Amino acid sequence: MIDAVVKFNLAKLMAATKKARRAYLFRAGGLVRRIAKNMIGRRTRKPSKPGEPPASPTGQLRNSILFAVEEQRGDVIIGPAKSLIAEIGNTHEFGKRIRGRDYPERPFMGPALEAAEPQLSKIWEDSITK
Repeated sequence: MIDAVVKFNLAKLMAATKKARRAYLFRAGGLVRRIAKNMIGRRTRKPSKPGEPPASPTGQLRNSILFAVEEQRGDVIIGPAKSLIAEIGNTHEFGKRIRGRDYPERPFMGPALEAAEPQLSKIWEDSITK
């Protein structure tokens, strides 16, 4: 019979986990942001079809997509900054009636997250092993 004793430094393990989580959140946020920006159509004044990502002929919607990591909660928030683009991102994502006009759903953030999902576990794995 073999007896084994494993010792580890809990503080060091917790610090490494926190560092890995932070790195993961930044990389995941950047990935989803990049995919969302690439989904938005450019250089056309013609509206996209309902259900397709919106067009952004001026680039304002694309350029308003930001991400921020909330380290205390372990979250990353990704999407159009309301201060830069007002409510238009939400209007496109979920559809809305504004001033008597219906705007159909033209989602881009939800599909961007779905497109990123296969890569997210690999990013987490890479964050832990480094």
